[in-house]
Amino acid sequence: MSSKCDGFDAFTGDCTSCASPLNYVVNGFCVPNPALIPNCTNRQFILNNRCVDVSPLCRDFNSTTGGCVTCIDNYDLVPASATCSLRPLNCAARQYIRNGACVNFPLNCGNFDVPNQRCNTCNFGFYPNNGGCERIICPIGQVPARNDISCVNVSPSCNLPGQYDTLTGDCLTCRNDGYTVFNGVCLQNTSPLASCSARQALGFGACPDARVNCQSYNLITGDCDACLPTFFKDYAGVCTLKNDNTQCPGDSVSIQGYCVQKPANCRLVDDLGLCTTCNGNQYQLQNGQCIEKRICGSGQYINAGGACVNAPAGCSNGRFNPTTGVCLTCNDGSQAIGGLCCTGAFFAYQGQCITAAQYQSIISSASTANQPTCIAFHPSLGICMQCNANY
Repeated sequence: MSSKCDGFDAFTGDCTSCASPLNYVVNGFCVPNPALIPNCTNRQFILNNRCVDVSPLCRDFNSTTGGCVTCIDNYDLVPASATCSLRPLNCAARQYIRNGACVNFPLNCGNFDVPNQRCNTCNFGFYPNNGGCERIICPIGQVPARNDISCVNVSPSCNLPGQYDTLTGDCLTCRNDGYTVFNGVCLQNTSPLASCSARQALGFGACPDARVNCQSYNLITGDCDACLPTFFKDYAGVCTLKNDNTQCPGDSVSIQGYCVQKPANCRLVDDLGLCTTCNGNQYQLQNGQCIEKRICGSGQYINAGGACVNAPAGCSNGRFNPTTGVCLTCNDGSQAIGGLCCTGAFFAYQGQCITAAQYQSIISSASTANQPTCIAFHPSLGICMQCNANY
């Protein structure tokens, strides 16, 4: 007699009724009723007469229990629980784990955000874009600024065009005879202070030197703070006679006898060719350049590339980090989890909303891992909020 029987024939032992309503009698045996079996996909198994998803970490699985038999790449089988655990990796410096493999940080990245897999700050001359670093491209006669992604003019003492370092702006050759490049700056071969006393070098004597046209001095360093009228202080700190007689075509201006293209959207420039006044109120002055004022919508923020990007779906207007887009409060008044507003049975995990089955599978796999694993990471505080069970 089968244990699936509810009633049986005392003489033959055949089942006459079944214990489960999902079974019925066929030739004296209780077998599953095909009409009551759910129609599951090939990545599901039946549990309590319901279709349940198999872990995405399984390559092959037991169709009855749903347990893993073999695992996907970079995961190992845990036989006791029939689950798959991430194979531990020891990556080199400036590497991180992505899709189970060690991947190099983007080139020219100074500070890489591993959880969000994007570069926050780049080396000089580069700016963050699409998670990596792009080179700042400047027009001829300009190089990247030190503190932002704009461009600034090269020293007029360089032998323009082309004879300068396109990244640092250091001179390679000099414009005038009698000058030599020293640490990227053009200096006179014979010091104009060679025959002067110490007080003359500070501007108290009649000795003609590079600072004879200086109006005010720094008595500590001897550097010129401001030049006399009709003179300007060049990149080497020397008061040089202004030369504004050159007639330049189009939208270019005369900078010490050279015709230099006026910065875009600029109305007035100074003696070094840097903009002092922009055209219209839609531009703002930044390091001698006119930068377009960026005004995004109430539900947007400016990303590292300067573009307006929509805040995460379901995030309350104004309740998100204006720099990173990490959400703080959702439309329903609840606190965002992991910087996201995931509705219903969805969970926030590594910058996206996943199903409950996927989340439970990740937690189950992480709980059996033999190394610390962060399950819930707070993107604005930069700390892990929940680890796997072993830590």
